[in-house]
Amino acid sequence: MCGVSDWVVQIKTFTKGGTVVGTVAGTVAGYGGARVGASAGALLGARIGLLAGPIGAVGGAIAGAIIGALTGAYFGGNVGKKVGELLDDARGLYKCNKCGKSFDG
Repeated sequence: MCGVSDWVVQIKTFTKGGTVVGTVAGTVAGYGGARVGASAGALLGARIGLLAGPIGAVGGAIAGAIIGALTGAYFGGNVGKKVGELLDDARGLYKCNKCGKSFDG
């Protein structure tokens, strides 16, 4: 610390477009959402595709898995990013503009 309180400011974000914890949480939640969405989408697509026979079940499962994975990744990533931003705000990280050191509040 440089001892000058005027130089110390609270850090709100670390990286452009998100925070450190927000980026990690968004990635993990997006991955989890994609896996769950793919499984659920494949099952639903296969059930609907059974109306067209075995080939329809396979096509429906593939389409459902793709749509489910994309939807799950999108929503999971956004929720994870917001949760991460809340966690970063709660941590109270500070940075000295004079010497550049970061520290907990």
